[in-house]
Amino acid sequence: MFFFSGGLLPLGLANMLSSTKSVSGTPSSNKRRHRPSRPSTVAHSHLFLTRALSNRRLRTKRKIPGLLVGDPKQNGVRASSSGLAQDKAEPRELRSLVGTEWQLSYVTPLFRFCYTQLKSYARQLAAFVASETAAVAAADLAVNFSVVRGLAGTDWDAEAVFIQISAGGDKSAWSGWLACVNGYPDYLRSLPPDFVCLPLLAGRGLEPLGVAVRSWLSRTFDCSAAPLEMSHAVLQWLMALWVDAWDGRRRQQRQPSRELVAIWTLPAEPPLRVRMSVDSRDAGELWSSVRDPEALREGSPEGEIGWEEVSRFTKGLGGHFYRHFKVDLSAGNLARVATEAGAATREGRLKIHDMGSLNATLSLLTECALLKMPM
Repeated sequence: MFFFSGGLLPLGLANMLSSTKSVSGTPSSNKRRHRPSRPSTVAHSHLFLTRALSNRRLRTKRKIPGLLVGDPKQNGVRASSSGLAQDKAEPRELRSLVGTEWQLSYVTPLFRFCYTQLKSYARQLAAFVASETAAVAAADLAVNFSVVRGLAGTDWDAEAVFIQISAGGDKSAWSGWLACVNGYPDYLRSLPPDFVCLPLLAGRGLEPLGVAVRSWLSRTFDCSAAPLEMSHAVLQWLMALWVDAWDGRRRQQRQPSRELVAIWTLPAEPPLRVRMSVDSRDAGELWSSVRDPEALREGSPEGEIGWEEVSRFTKGLGGHFYRHFKVDLSAGNLARVATEAGAATREGRLKIHDMGSLNATLSLLTECALLKMPM
């Protein structure tokens, strides 16, 4: 038993693992637009950061989709709107984004990017990669650009673009996608017509090819790309969103799920790296105890998660850990979170296991990408 918010809560947090010491090392249509880039080769861009974005912070409330219905391996469709544009979604292409670890980057707006020129972009990128990567011969390269429909959450979001590079016998030497999922509408509306907003770049495969792709994007569309690190707050949001999604599914289908794993880094000499494992049922009980009662109304297919609930959940985990090990996790920061629905690291590595969590996850990461852009 432990106290939380003035009440008793049974919590059998299981498999708490001991701290280990380690030294941590030293991130659509053409009517849908985003802010312009500010390339390093230009002393001052003709456009500056607009008020629509400079006044923004991470949203303090997020909509959460309803429970999955049917066989999730077959369709991953939810009882209520998940935010995906299901009427135009391409399930096979969307499923290719799930179950794979991606390295995230943010990309400033693409200048004069045109969806009707994807075949031309494929030829240009193939030639660029061949010239920049000596280990890959031009004859062995094949590049394909395609549109992934169904990720755009609003009319102002540009459709996602999937890029695949085949080299020699490797049919997928590198693949990646650019997306904007539920971006800030007021900001997107404020952009000039020559810029397209696809701020979130996810890639996997051979690193030299990934470097070449980012370099080609920068040169071709007058933009810049840089690693997208996830802050302590973002990892807290992901942990709560994923626990919420899988706790609801577990209760509905009465199936077990893998434990919640959270890794903190603490400022100590030498630095401490603390790994906590929590049984999924206990994590779900703690999450339910910190939820706003209004969000748990019976028959409500879609609700919201607030930052206060996310913060209370993290503090609840930290409080129980302190009672057992006398280690104050509030002094540190999250470095990695992993649940049944997905896993993410501070360095920007992401793996989504659950189609039903795709939209909520990418909406959050789109916000992160927008707010990481240089002013």
